Amino acid sequence: MTPPIISIAGKSNSGKTTFAVKLISELTRRGYRIGSVKHTHHDIDMDRKGKDSWRHKQAGAEATLLITDQQIAMIKDREEVLDWIARLPNSYRGMAERLHGLILDSVPELSPRLWYGMPGYAK
Repeated sequence: MTPPIISIAGKSNSGKTTFAVKLISELTRRGYRIGSVKHTHHDIDMDRKGKDSWRHKQAGAEATLLITDQQIAMIKDREEVLDWIARLPNSYRGMAERLHGLILDSVPELSPRLWYGMPGYAK
């Protein structure tokens, strides 16, 4: 089955994100699994508190896809980074676990994310 797609478009500051957040929250509450795509002409400011992508995730989207003219990024949560590491072959897993721990110990304000299927870290 092809999942339904809902598109929200409008002028800047017209309430698109507020509506999207309410819609994501309601659909998530009803048991739907939601992903969101956000296009911007600006450079990506990854998943910072208060930004549109952060608000979509807070509303319940399992993944958020950010698209600019120069970049594409998918954001998922910490558990998915740990799951990704756990699926690595033994020869790579130990190194990935140590690197993950080193990054979090060195810069605790960073949050692990999966961006486009690969682990990354962002404020």
